[in-house]
Amino acid sequence: MLDPYLVKILYLSQIKYIKNQRVIELSYNYSLDYLIENYSLLLTDIELQYFIKDKPNLDFVKDLELFLKKNRGVKVLNYFSDSYPKQLKEIPDPPLYLFVEGEIRESDRFSLAVVGSRKISNHGRYVTEKLTKDLCEAGFVIVSGMAYGADFVAQNYCVENGFRTIGVLGCGIDMNSNLPNIKLRKKILANDGAIISPYMPGTIAVPYNFPKRNRIISGLSLGVLVTEAREKSGSLITAKFALEQNREVFAVPNIAFSSSVAGTNQIIRDNYGKIVTSIDDILSEFPYLNFEKSKSEKSEKSLTKDQEKIYKLLKNDNLSPDQIKEQLNLSLSDILSILFDMELEGIVYKNGTLYSLKPV
Repeated sequence: MLDPYLVKILYLSQIKYIKNQRVIELSYNYSLDYLIENYSLLLTDIELQYFIKDKPNLDFVKDLELFLKKNRGVKVLNYFSDSYPKQLKEIPDPPLYLFVEGEIRESDRFSLAVVGSRKISNHGRYVTEKLTKDLCEAGFVIVSGMAYGADFVAQNYCVENGFRTIGVLGCGIDMNSNLPNIKLRKKILANDGAIISPYMPGTIAVPYNFPKRNRIISGLSLGVLVTEAREKSGSLITAKFALEQNREVFAVPNIAFSSSVAGTNQIIRDNYGKIVTSIDDILSEFPYLNFEKSKSEKSEKSLTKDQEKIYKLLKNDNLSPDQIKEQLNLSLSDILSILFDMELEGIVYKNGTLYSLKPV
């Protein structure tokens, strides 16, 4: 059964040119039956004109329920869902619903978008991979559009090295044939990442879909890093959306007369993005961030078998090495060595004779 708010949102969204904020307002304040029976009292003149011209229906309910039954790994979040990304609620005109495969997490608030040219140069490839590596190691979740070029380089680095990444599609969540690399999608999901689409199942990828996708890429993120872009690159659209959404914009400078970097140089020339020559130029814009939670999540996934055993014990109580030895088939010297490594990695800390998980 579909969420009642989702049904109201999808019903009202059929009215041509209705604003998202109006859909949110009406969905929140009125029941579906009341909306259907009293539309003439609730809609503006323009909304009413289009309502009468092409009256909304509920035919989508059965089809969507069947789709979700067949695709159990996919869920639909609407604006009122508890797990709807909080950062998207901060932007103007937030998406009313999202199809999601994988999980949206609280730690995704530490996200940064990495975008750039589809026809990426060798230098752009190097820069994208290097900065993605540094961002991942700093604790950021990488968001991108799963396209050829910079998107692929950034997200492929993440999945090949055990880092979570979020891909945002410009088509329906079921449209595998429209993805430039189906294997990348599988790897993102296998690596605990997420795939997001703001479009109904069956929606094909066409050029006018991508600005909506780009708004979500920037909206999910604390900032947008453009590693290499041509003068009319879609990455510049993403960067401009970031500015509208009060997000940071970063650009990597390059040689003056190359068409492949005209877009990134334009961002710098027009003074709406910060020059990035190293990860420090990005981190300096976020001195208030605490990455402990996201680091802890990654640490738990990358523990050795013995570290995992100790981690599980310390989840329940603070313990001394001797107390750990009583519960595990390990020597005291091995336990001390494992605890020492976990302390260096920032997973545990010592308080007197007891060890505890580092608080998040």
